[in-house]
Amino acid sequence: MIAVAIAEGIKIYCMNNDRFAFFNSPYPAHRLMTGIDIYSDVNFEGLALSPVSGEVVLIRKIKAPIGRFFKDAGYDYVILLQNKQSKELVVKILHVDPCVSLGEHIHIGEPLGVLLRSGYFGFTTAPHVHVEVRPSNDPLRVRGGFIFKNLLNIDKSKPVERLKGIVKKIREDVFTVNLDNVLGFGLPADIGGIIGILDGGIPIYGWFGAHASGTPQGDIIKIMGVPVGKITKIHRNTFIAECLKFNFMINKIKVNLFLTMSSFRKQSIKIAPVKRGLLNLENGEEVEVKINND
Repeated sequence: MIAVAIAEGIKIYCMNNDRFAFFNSPYPAHRLMTGIDIYSDVNFEGLALSPVSGEVVLIRKIKAPIGRFFKDAGYDYVILLQNKQSKELVVKILHVDPCVSLGEHIHIGEPLGVLLRSGYFGFTTAPHVHVEVRPSNDPLRVRGGFIFKNLLNIDKSKPVERLKGIVKKIREDVFTVNLDNVLGFGLPADIGGIIGILDGGIPIYGWFGAHASGTPQGDIIKIMGVPVGKITKIHRNTFIAECLKFNFMINKIKVNLFLTMSSFRKQSIKIAPVKRGLLNLENGEEVEVKINND
């Protein structure tokens, strides 16, 4: 397990081959960088491992919306873990049907439960664990969590000139493209004149996040030389940008990109057509994601 984020001294861990994102969701905790999603390479109902150690102090089954275009689990869960570092802090975990019990002590990497396909998800949402660090006297609200710091070292990222790779079909209208020319910890971009990593659903949410180790000299974010966002908020070495006018295209079909980060070097991006049913790709097919701002 590796530490990928920290808030109020509590580190969040994931497996070496997991992906994670702070901004790959439209919900407020992600826009505020108070939530992190950890994506394991398992299907729904696969095993979820605990990202922290602590005592289980709350398990609550909650209602969830009906999934749009997919069958959801019919419910969701909130799990709270009390970290021994501070009785004033708890870790809030969502989207896991627990196999643990109240009062049980769980350690990093131990089974927490199975991954739910929640009605809070979109059609393209992959199985994941949602994590927040919160004050113990305000553990459940949508807002109010502590801001995370990304612990991934992205200094060695290099700019990308083309987005080409091999398709893997996940399900109808949802694909990954295993990039053959991107080395680093995510999708590199020009962040105001320095190289950083993008994070989030682009352009579907209208905004996205970016991470860089240096200080940008400007406020425009570019992919392959095309302006895609304008920085509107800076927190440490993380930036939030509003989308500019542009489109990602595969075979002349508009697509959205869902961007995560990882600690391993081989990168992939998840894609879905802007309108369902328009993009037909086969496993093993080579494609290129193009971008225009027409």
